[in-house]
Amino acid sequence: MTAAPAPESAAPGPLGGRAVLRMIEPDIEPDGGIGQEETYEPLRTKRNAIMLLTFFVAICAGAAVMSLQPRVTELLWQWLGERHLPDEAGRRVISFAIALAIAVAILWLLNVRASPMALLAGGLVGHFQQPLREIILARRK
Repeated sequence: MTAAPAPESAAPGPLGGRAVLRMIEPDIEPDGGIGQEETYEPLRTKRNAIMLLTFFVAICAGAAVMSLQPRVTELLWQWLGERHLPDEAGRRVISFAIALAIAVAILWLLNVRASPMALLAGGLVGHFQQPLREIILARRK
C-alpha cells in the first residue's frame, strides 16, 4: 500500500487536519501475478518438488560412488601412474565429486536449478546409506 501525499489544496478534515486521499494498489509479485493468494502456493509446491528431485538424484549419485570408484581408479592410474596415484580416501573423494558432477549435469538437462545444500545432503545420504541404515535399525532394537 502506498499513500499519496496530501496536496496543498486539500480540504480540512473533520478534526481540523488535512484530508489525505489514500490510493490502494494491489500487491504485485515479482513474477507478474497479483496478490499472494494466487501465486504463493503453486510456487512453493514447485520449489518443494525441485528440491525433492535434486535430493533424489543426489542420493542416487551418492549411492553410485562405490561402483564408480574402480573406474575412476583405473582412469587415474592411466593418467597419473602408480607413483602419483592418490590413496583410497582420495580416490573415493574424487569419485564422489564426479558422481555429484554427473548429478548436476542430469539436473541441468532436466532444466532444474539445483540447490547446493540439497545436492550435498542427498549425496552424503546416498553414500553413507548403509551405515545410516544400520544405525537406525540398531536403535530400534
